[in-house]
Amino acid sequence: MKKYLDGFAQWDAPEAGMFLWFKLLLKEPGAGGEEQDSEQVIRGPALEKGVLALPGTVFLPDGGKTPYVRASFSLLEEAEVEEAIKRLRAVVLEARGA
Repeated sequence: MKKYLDGFAQWDAPEAGMFLWFKLLLKEPGAGGEEQDSEQVIRGPALEKGVLALPGTVFLPDGGKTPYVRASFSLLEEAEVEEAIKRLRAVVLEARGA
């Protein structure tokens, strides 16, 4: 993740399990304002690019906005995970308007 998403997401490396919970940085660092919601990005452009993940809103009892995402990596080969991360980077760049 660090190779492609450093500066585009924040995460703690998991010690075990098959899920990764991370925060998408949909705005340039220091841009100020409200954090953006991951739902439209994950259910729209990311899905269109073949990146399957769940927006954090799915895991909130009130369904509120959140920049967090949960992804599973247990069934993919390493090359497939890398490709998905590259595609997700492109999605974040698009969301930032770059």
